Amino acid sequence: MMENGFQQTSHLSSYEIITPWRLTRERREARRPYSKQVSYVIQAEGKEHIIHLERNKDLLPKDFVVYTYNKEGALISDHPDIQDHCHYRGYVEGVYDSSIALSDCFGLRGLLHIENVSYGIEPLQNSSHFEHIFYRMDDIRKEPLKCGVSNKDTEAETTQDEEEEPPSITQLLRRRRAVLPQTRYVELFIVVDKERYDMMGRNQTAVREEMIRLANYLDSMYIMLNIRVVLVGLEIWTNVNLISTVGGAGDVLGNFVQWREKFLITRRRHDSAQLILKKGFGGTAGMAFVGTVCSRSHAGGINVFGQITVETFASIVAHELGHNLGMNHDDGRNCVCGAKSCIMNSGASGSRNFSSCSAEDFEKLTLNKGGNCLLNIPKPDEAYSAPFCGNKLVDPGEECDCGSPKNGYPCQNNKAYCYNGMCQYYDAQCQVIFGSKAKAAPKDCFIDVNSKGDRFGNCGFSGNEYKKCATGNALCGKLQCENVQDMPVFGIVPAIILTPSGGTKCWGVDFQLGSDVPDPGMVNEGTRCDVGKICRNFQCVNASVLNYDCDIQKKCHGHGVCNSNKNCHCENGWAPPNCETKGYGGSVDSGPTYNGKYKNTALRDGLLVFFFLIVPLIVLAAFVFFKRNQLRQSCFRKKRSQTYESDGKNQGKVSRQPVSVPRHVSPVTPPRAANAYENRFPVPTYAAKQPQQFPSRPPPPQPKVSSQGNLIPVRPAPAPPLYSSLT
Repeated sequence: MMENGFQQTSHLSSYEIITPWRLTRERREARRPYSKQVSYVIQAEGKEHIIHLERNKDLLPKDFVVYTYNKEGALISDHPDIQDHCHYRGYVEGVYDSSIALSDCFGLRGLLHIENVSYGIEPLQNSSHFEHIFYRMDDIRKEPLKCGVSNKDTEAETTQDEEEEPPSITQLLRRRRAVLPQTRYVELFIVVDKERYDMMGRNQTAVREEMIRLANYLDSMYIMLNIRVVLVGLEIWTNVNLISTVGGAGDVLGNFVQWREKFLITRRRHDSAQLILKKGFGGTAGMAFVGTVCSRSHAGGINVFGQITVETFASIVAHELGHNLGMNHDDGRNCVCGAKSCIMNSGASGSRNFSSCSAEDFEKLTLNKGGNCLLNIPKPDEAYSAPFCGNKLVDPGEECDCGSPKNGYPCQNNKAYCYNGMCQYYDAQCQVIFGSKAKAAPKDCFIDVNSKGDRFGNCGFSGNEYKKCATGNALCGKLQCENVQDMPVFGIVPAIILTPSGGTKCWGVDFQLGSDVPDPGMVNEGTRCDVGKICRNFQCVNASVLNYDCDIQKKCHGHGVCNSNKNCHCENGWAPPNCETKGYGGSVDSGPTYNGKYKNTALRDGLLVFFFLIVPLIVLAAFVFFKRNQLRQSCFRKKRSQTYESDGKNQGKVSRQPVSVPRHVSPVTPPRAANAYENRFPVPTYAAKQPQQFPSRPPPPQPKVSSQGNLIPVRPAPAPPLYSSLT
């Protein structure tokens, strides 16, 4: 036991032996499956801590897959049922800036972050008393590993960090979540090479558990940026490496992402793939592309896993995965992370903290829509496939499944080619770096600069040395521009190189990102370097490698382009599949959002117009026709009444009462007749056609009787009428 214990602790400069105490009445030997929640008491460095753990239920989807190969090289797919796994995350009671990532499979093994100090814990081998080794991560003896950049400002940064008290991890975590409130999910796929598999005794279960533990550590690191890491799959090269690992880190990285695009991405949906290999590259810990997490062709990295622990190795993978997520090195930048070193420092420091610069870099990626594939929450019952435009899935961040032009599609007036969904040409790349007025320099600039084979002009690496460009490949090396009027503005300051050549000023840049990061100052892949040729792997090769075989005039009738599935992606106004008829654009792979298929709505639109416009007009016309007499009379009465009203106003004070008569004369019309007219429109007395009214003759007076009894008339008899004759 002493010999095994010495070998187990030989890489530690300081440690202590502790015995964790489980806070439960449940017998440890009897618990299966593993508990969802568990707590322990640990006593270390003179302090007693209570740690609370919860199973990381988001770490593995239900359809987590493991790919291996049999002796004949045939692919074997396995879906192990490991939902009741033993990998936990948690915190230390009473310490608010703490975080824990542990496995409780056969003892406690993992990482604890307490008060800005990272600790490791692992079971003591052959101990029968549940003893564990507890140590600070800073006390691990390890060879210094770097990304290949000599940082001259390291000492100055260290001095500055010692003078200024950095903010706590809690403050940083709260600050970042305020900026990035929406949780992102990285669906990670890990590939383990043959040498690392052999190093693990060719034990597939041991490799699987080690990689799950690694993913759990990564998840605990990225959670401070509100990013969750989900391990969706694992591939173990059990027979032979499926790519060439000969050459430098850049060569191996290029081989790996090409293999991923051709074979892996069609099998399993994921956002980033990381290759774990035993081979070293002269002190280079790994290499990855920057800001390519959702890319079909470049979302990958390579990581060297030699004679170090998984806990230490986790910071290397976190670093390379960080590059995929748009994070640059912290060197030379004003970054803080609550510790002496941060994960994205160029040297593999073993840190557990991301810096403020890393958070800002990731924020820029999301604002530029570079991380849309991170928005989908992995569902256990989801059928996984590669998240890319044209995959027939509406991924978060897409209004519809967008589709993309097929690699090799002519663009820029047939002077360039589409590659990975973008039109690649020199002028555009120069304008991105040097401003809108910059353009590509003459060919002589490329030849003069890239034939030197140094840091400022090369065609990649040959081993650990820069490679000179042959004349035919010079246009695929360092980008050279002219008409430069603006200096580039980036998060990091690049070196600006000015090379006079034949009376022309040749401008180039070197970002000094390290050997683990491809240089953005190199000519983009897919750029047309000659007639019928493109740049690929720093070589000017025939464009036929893009396998473009779509005649858009014949196949798409001039109203669309060929997408990555060789189907027509029609312009707006034309319908798939061949863009011959009117429609809403898109393709059979993407198209409108109506169930992913185009729908002809002409009939529907015609019926809507007929029932809501034509039919109401017909009904209105019929109503007017059948009611024409009533409408005419109504209009006439209304017009006449308006005339009466007008005339009445002109008469002023014309009385509505009958012509006055003697009080003893009673009009023929009853007295209530005037009241009846008061509730109607006014009727002038002189205009109404009323029967002529005559006062009634008063009764004859009573004859007077004389004293003699004779009647005496009151008045004399009327004279006889006078007659006249017309002669």
